Amino acid sequence: MEEPNSLVSWLTENIFQDENSSIELYEIQQRLLEFTTHEIGRIIRKIPMFMNCVAKTKRCKNNYKKFTKVYYGLAWKISVSKNDEFKFQHISNMIQENTILISKTDHAITLGHFNGCLVNGNRILTELTFHSSGIWNVTISGKKVFLDDLKISDTFELSKESVQCIIDLAKNFKICSGVEESEINNIIDLPENALRENRADTSHDSVFKYRSKNCKCVVPFQSKLNVCTVCRKFKKQNNDNDFENNNKTLQKPCNDLPVYNNNLLQLKQFLCGFPEKAQSFLLSQTQFVNLNPHARRWDKDIIRMCLSIYCRSPRAYEDLAKSGFMVLPSKCLLQTYKKQSAT
Repeated sequence: MEEPNSLVSWLTENIFQDENSSIELYEIQQRLLEFTTHEIGRIIRKIPMFMNCVAKTKRCKNNYKKFTKVYYGLAWKISVSKNDEFKFQHISNMIQENTILISKTDHAITLGHFNGCLVNGNRILTELTFHSSGIWNVTISGKKVFLDDLKISDTFELSKESVQCIIDLAKNFKICSGVEESEINNIIDLPENALRENRADTSHDSVFKYRSKNCKCVVPFQSKLNVCTVCRKFKKQNNDNDFENNNKTLQKPCNDLPVYNNNLLQLKQFLCGFPEKAQSFLLSQTQFVNLNPHARRWDKDIIRMCLSIYCRSPRAYEDLAKSGFMVLPSKCLLQTYKKQSAT
């Protein structure tokens, strides 16, 4: 098969359209070693009967360290499994160290794997469910893991090698470790969905950490951190000094604004018995009511208060700003401060 025409003939003779199946480009190339994956992929796109298939980049079923294209909508005409004797029910016999059989039916088999981490005294259980339709899914401590986020295909080949690869993959999952108390700026300000857990590793060193109820459970392999993107939001972005320094570079405090008339001076004298922050806010209302929005210079405490409200509910803040009861910093300004504090 040295000519492209021979490659086209081989593909059309061995592959057909099937909406419920998929084929990996790497899998095709393993049977056509004289062609590269680039050459095969280029030819597949030109074959009219294959134009309706959808190609997505996923990890290989038999080698999760490699990426390949998966063609959804294509299937083999003849089974090319290297081990025809391997049956679906044989998956239940692939029990290894720290692996248990949880359930077994004619259409689904669930294996469980315990890793070395303890959460509140309990070992973390990873459940792998294989379906006879060729689909597999995973849950960790009862929570589903979305394989698409990890760029892992949810299909498997009915062979011992493919199933073993998935089991090995599950053993190497990077479990979200949560955020330590020392890394959180203010425990009181944590959202209600924060979970406090006593976690211990194989060295039996325990520490209290926080995770979100919406935790993704697994961290992508390419990530250098051990915390998922959801739980990472619990970490303090920067300290108060950094906020104040950033604030000074963006805005000047309203106390530096000039007094425009005697009425404002009288108001300052009238507010002398009020708390300092209340004075700052009321003075800003008087100064900014008829001032161009681009000329307003907000005090850092007002920015803090408004940013706190905006982060909790942007819609509520916008309604409050448009109500006409008070003059507030614009949404764009708050977003600037938010980005500044996140860097």
